[in-house]
Amino acid sequence: MRNTIAVLSVLFCLTAPAAAKQTESVSPNYDFAKVKTVLVMDSTFAYDGFNVSGNNKFVQYPYAAEKIAALFSVRKNKIPNLQYVTLTYVTARVKADPALAGSIPEDPREFSALLQREMPKYADLVLYMDIRDFGWFYEWQEAYYSTETHYERVEYGGKTPDGKEYSGWMEVPRTVVVHHPAHHNIFDSAEARLALLDTRTWRYVWQFTDQRTRNSFAWNNDHDPTGPESMMNRIFDDAIAKMPMYPRDDN
Repeated sequence: MRNTIAVLSVLFCLTAPAAAKQTESVSPNYDFAKVKTVLVMDSTFAYDGFNVSGNNKFVQYPYAAEKIAALFSVRKNKIPNLQYVTLTYVTARVKADPALAGSIPEDPREFSALLQREMPKYADLVLYMDIRDFGWFYEWQEAYYSTETHYERVEYGGKTPDGKEYSGWMEVPRTVVVHHPAHHNIFDSAEARLALLDTRTWRYVWQFTDQRTRNSFAWNNDHDPTGPESMMNRIFDDAIAKMPMYPRDDN
């Protein structure tokens, strides 16, 4: 079963869309109103978008697979009247089909081909989710010096020409050389690629990509421990809202 899923996953990944901030494409010829069932593939993960040579490093978000599954789970019901199935479910149905009794191949590749042929019986579309660089990028910054302007509050005073004393405070600019020790600049990172494939033609009918990176900041920490999840939440909100099956307000 594991080999079958791996082989079928490879077939789904052959033409995965490229990420570029946020992009979307929709097939103008596909009738999304007829969609009833969506096969949701397990998310795939890759961490290769940053330069991690030298002192740079990338820290993956913990429990990423569980987190992505949870993010999708709380949003899928925003598209009503859809049934969601898994590859395990479809595989079991195909193997139990009386019309195929005695003709189920043992070879994983042959069985994957059979799954593809039988898939339209059990799903109209396949949802593929590719998650990339979900975590924190630590970019190494060597120590350096900078010239900065600091302001000092100084007291002033004196006498006017007519002999009256005066005093006060003023901000005086001073140029200073500041040493910055070597450190890591930390960035929250989240990128997702979602695509819907038509099970009859095995062509993409909808593709969406979103990539987000920002400086990681927290008052009591050197980085935001929930920063990547926060950005991924917004990515999924946009992705679900843009899916062609999402209910639109015609008013």
